[in-house]
Amino acid sequence: MAGIIFPIRLQSIDALIGVAHGRPRSLTAAETATLRDYVDLIIEDIQDRWPVDTGTSRDGWQYELYNHPPGIGFDLINEVEYSPYVSAAGDRGQPAYEILIPWAVGRHAPAMRAELIRQINAEEQRRRDREARAVRLPPPPGTLRPRVRR
Repeated sequence: MAGIIFPIRLQSIDALIGVAHGRPRSLTAAETATLRDYVDLIIEDIQDRWPVDTGTSRDGWQYELYNHPPGIGFDLINEVEYSPYVSAAGDRGQPAYEILIPWAVGRHAPAMRAELIRQINAEEQRRRDREARAVRLPPPPGTLRPRVRR
């Protein structure tokens, strides 16, 4: 295996959008920016605790966002060839990424999920409000219309 690709999918966010929107939709620019901000924090946490000799594998962490359904989420990626074999100093056991990624994601997941839910609900409310303003039904037949003075 050359490098690390660790997929994280936000199935609850996919499901929420499907229910709130009535069908799947992509994240908005603001929702994508929120996801990006939290993934940046996750990467920082991994890098802060990554075992360092030369710093090459620590600096190799990056990500790819997926803001289209199905599969809204992100991949945590380290393309440094030996990164899957990095472990804590003196520890030849479990690879560092198997410990650090779940820890970092778990640390930020509740706040990320809550903020995305808040933004998705607000966006769906704005869409409903826009649609309600756009659809103006004529008054039923036989009703009087108020007279407008000019």
